[in-house]
Order: sequence, then C-alpha cells, then structure tokens
Amino acid sequence: MKKIKVLLVDDEPIIYIGIRSLLDWDRMNIELLTNARNGVEALDVIEKENPDIVMTDIKMPLMDGLELAEESKKRFGEFPLFIFLTNYDEFGYVRNALKLQAVDYLIKFEINEESLTHTLENAISLLEDRHKLLDGSPSLVESVDSSSQKNIFQRSLLTLFANKSSFKNTLHNLNLKLSYETYRVVFLKLKSFNSVDGLDKDISSHALSLLDENFEDYTIHHTVFSLDSDRHILVFF
Repeated sequence: MKKIKVLLVDDEPIIYIGIRSLLDWDRMNIELLTNARNGVEALDVIEKENPDIVMTDIKMPLMDGLELAEESKKRFGEFPLFIFLTNYDEFGYVRNALKLQAVDYLIKFEINEESLTHTLENAISLLEDRHKLLDGSPSLVESVDSSSQKNIFQRSLLTLFANKSSFKNTLHNLNLKLSYETYRVVFLKLKSFNSVDGLDKDISSHALSLLDENFEDYTIHHTVFSLDSDRHILVFF
C-alpha cells in the first residue's frame, strides 16, 4: 500500500524532533518527510515530493503558514491538505485558516501521541474522501470541506478562549450567530475496553450512532463531536 506523505514545516527544530518521536510512522503507513523551516522551503518540497498532508507552523520567517497554504492552493490545487500548528494566543490566525479550508489544527505544546494520531487519522480520512469525490459532485466536496471547518471551530470553542468576553469576540470574528436562547452541553466519556485491539473505536462509533438515531426520532436538535475515541461532546439546542 502506498504510504501517505506528511511534510512538517516549522522553524523550531525541537518541534520537529518532538513530533517525529511521538509516533510509529511506519505502523500508520506514513512517510514523514524532512522538515522545512519556512513556507519558501516548503513550497519547494511540495513541488518535488508531492506530499498528501502538510503540518505547518503559522508564524515563521520569510513566508508564514497561512501564506504557504494560500500559495500552495494557487499552485497545486486541492492537495496537499493542511493542518496548522498554533499557540494559545493565535486564534485570529485560526480564523484565517478556516478561510483557507484547513482540515484541522493542533496546539503546539499540547500535542501528544493520542491527539496527533487522532488528527492525522481524520486528515487521512478526509484525504481519501476528497480523492473519491473530486471526480464526482462539487457539492459533495464542499460538504467534506464544511465538515473539516466545523471541526476546527468546535475545537476552538474548547481550547482557545478563557472567558465570556473572549467567547463573544470569537463569535464576532468568525461572523457566527447563536440563534437559540439556550444550549445544553453534555460531556460523554465512554468506558475503555483495552482487551481487544480496535474494539474501543467500534464501540464508541456504535454508541454515538445509537444516540444520534434516538435524538432524531424525537426531533431533538443536537450536534455531536469527538475529542478522541473516548471523549465526546453533545450540544442540545
């Protein structure tokens, strides 16, 4: 099976070394390319190596991550997909990442094996979906893009503001309106079953599907999104 090529772009060597050491890349069928230190170097690597996914820092010299994503889209089209690496104080940049149709983002100093694996698995799934859909209906491709942008915004609600004022500013910056009077949020943690490989993911997926079907039967307005295989957020409105 052809390996998924992932390019990491960051001007801090310690970030590359740290991310490289977190995963068994061969087991995930991923080829991690040599690190590029800025957007200019990254464009050269993209042209030569044709990576499937680019994980890039936002703030870099010469050409930052947002400029890189924009230029890459102009030169190379839909691929590669972009995942942004950010810090807590850079939410304004995440807003621009939404416009560039980034598939996800990671907060640099919170990256661990689980979060990195989850993000890459989601990106690979989106990559496969886009490859399948590009020859089909444009509306289906837009649906995939919308889903990835929704994921970025949902995660931003959990991690990138500290108080009510910051929350309101976030909504304003993203031009979003909360049209319902009340919202109820439920945090769901599923029990882990570690005895069988892959069982956790199947049980989690099945449980969420059952919840979804039951809520729809009673026309309960809701949305469900996952933090990882065990932890999930349900929002009722």
